[in-house]
Amino acid sequence: MSRSASSGSDTYTKKLYFDPKADEPEEDGYWITDEELRQKLTNLVDVSENIDQVMYYSNPLYSWQMSNALLHHAFIVFKTENWWWSIEKNNEGVTIQRSKKLESVRDMYRRAKRTTGKTSLTDIILVKKSNGYTKINELINYLWRKDYLNQEYGVLSYNCQHFADLIFRRISESKNLRELDVYFDSAADQPSGLSGAGFITVDELISRVYDLSSIEILVKIEIYKAPINSLQIMDNFLHHLFVIFHTNQDTYWSIERWPTRFTMQKAKNKDILVNECERNPRPGNWFTPVRIYQSASAKKMTLSSVMDFIWKKDKLNELYDPISNNSKHFATSVYNQFQDGYQIK
Repeated sequence: MSRSASSGSDTYTKKLYFDPKADEPEEDGYWITDEELRQKLTNLVDVSENIDQVMYYSNPLYSWQMSNALLHHAFIVFKTENWWWSIEKNNEGVTIQRSKKLESVRDMYRRAKRTTGKTSLTDIILVKKSNGYTKINELINYLWRKDYLNQEYGVLSYNCQHFADLIFRRISESKNLRELDVYFDSAADQPSGLSGAGFITVDELISRVYDLSSIEILVKIEIYKAPINSLQIMDNFLHHLFVIFHTNQDTYWSIERWPTRFTMQKAKNKDILVNECERNPRPGNWFTPVRIYQSASAKKMTLSSVMDFIWKKDKLNELYDPISNNSKHFATSVYNQFQDGYQIK
């Protein structure tokens, strides 16, 4: 269900409309595609702002309604230190508004008054609210990762209420979304207090990898094979695979999948990534040491391209399966995507 205060178009645009100053008289909005989403919004706003509070609102679809109970539009309002924001989806696309005044985003949609009725039951109603536990850049990454701009609007399925539910949950419960957890260590060869190693969400990981690797280009990719435990004397069938990238800045990045999480690490010393994971020794012995499995030159791409491949539409983030979707499936998928065809070994 939709109809915030429709501008008259029934064509879903697959674009985001952003009004950065919704409380000012002169409109200065931007139309943003999915491909432009992260870069353009990063240039337009302070994406490091914390979302402090989030609110879920509803309003009637038609002014003649007696209640919002069955037919209503749903949208999200959230607050950062300096701004009020709204985000919503309807049959035109996704809209984000920003204002110094709550009323300009809560009571208005694209500078027109939101539909209300004649009683308190058909007003703009606060349904629920919560503290926020994420940042603007993480919310942007979430929108991009889930492909919400390209996801067609459906009256009964992917509608405004479905979208509002997802956004409210992402902002209010992000610290509890264990399925998104990644163990990240940005300096695995340095003392633990210097790296800030620990668990973060995928949406935070995407931003941190971009910030830490903006000038780094992949030059080599390797898969390593490790036993599952240190007692194994054979690893033909039972083993763990992980990927290590070498960049043109002589840095190394490892990434691997486990049943309940991902691990990504960065170091100047590759041996640390080969022999340790999450600051613990990898299992191995004289019979089954950690050893190289495949090696090739890498396509001249960035680490952010790796993030895009893995997590756009959650491509490689499907439910772990010990047989069909395990560390081997993950490592070989990444390797096949980013090796340039010239096998080193």
